[in-house]
Amino acid sequence: MDAGQLLRTTSITTTSGNTANYPTVTQNFTYYSSNLKETGQETAGSPTTTTYVYDTAARYLSVSVPNPNGGSLTTSYSYPSGTQTTVTLPTGATQTTDLYLEGKTADQTGSAQVPVYYDYSVNSSGNVIKTVRHDANKTNGWLEETDDWLGRVVLQRRPEWNWTNQSDAILDRNYSYNSVGQLSSLATRDEHNGSNLVLPVHYYLYGNMGLLVEEGDDVNNNGQLDASSNDRITLYSKTFYKDTSGYNGWIRNDQTQIYKTINGTDLTTVSEVHTRYTSFHNGVMYGTHGFSPIWSQ
Repeated sequence: MDAGQLLRTTSITTTSGNTANYPTVTQNFTYYSSNLKETGQETAGSPTTTTYVYDTAARYLSVSVPNPNGGSLTTSYSYPSGTQTTVTLPTGATQTTDLYLEGKTADQTGSAQVPVYYDYSVNSSGNVIKTVRHDANKTNGWLEETDDWLGRVVLQRRPEWNWTNQSDAILDRNYSYNSVGQLSSLATRDEHNGSNLVLPVHYYLYGNMGLLVEEGDDVNNNGQLDASSNDRITLYSKTFYKDTSGYNGWIRNDQTQIYKTINGTDLTTVSEVHTRYTSFHNGVMYGTHGFSPIWSQ
């Protein structure tokens, strides 16, 4: 990567093996005198240049990207007021975003999307309630979200299929957190039927380093995940090891496993990803098997 005298990125070169299928790729960038990016280019001499234009407040006026059929596709921006932005897409469709004075989104309208309106309030516990709706009377679907003082979602409410205005046919998604602030459970309940569970409670378990190591549905409803039951459980592990193929580098192995059937006797690997951290050779990742784990959680 070349940063230039003003510590701006002027080019990024990615080496992918120097082969016909994976050639070296260079991205080049130019800048206005204000240090704002003017163009971004995928490869030197190619027609894949993206051009940026700004106003005096450093806000986008237009972004032009290459059109696969020739020419360019331009998205333009206008600012009718300090709290309103209108984006016009290459098709001519528009999206207008209005903000409240404190910066939160008030609504998004225009021909490019279904209108969305946002309302905010505070309950007696001091939690912020955000309501997202598609019309004035919440007849076309809505979502109500309650956040705690730390900004975490604690409750989401949305209408069921047979919901009518002011009825209690509403689904609640209740989020719980452990003593260190990690999501520990998610319970989906039906307000119309005495807050009965609609789905099994989903639990999340973490290791000593704070990484998610287990999650699943408590199908037998005993308040925990049991491998020797019909609970649906997924396990995660991260393993770090050094290769022995001559590059002597560190590699991380991310593995996902599930119990295919009940009673936890058939733990099966469904995903395994090896990621090299050190000792690259000519930009190519080498070695994804035949190594001995030396640390794991």
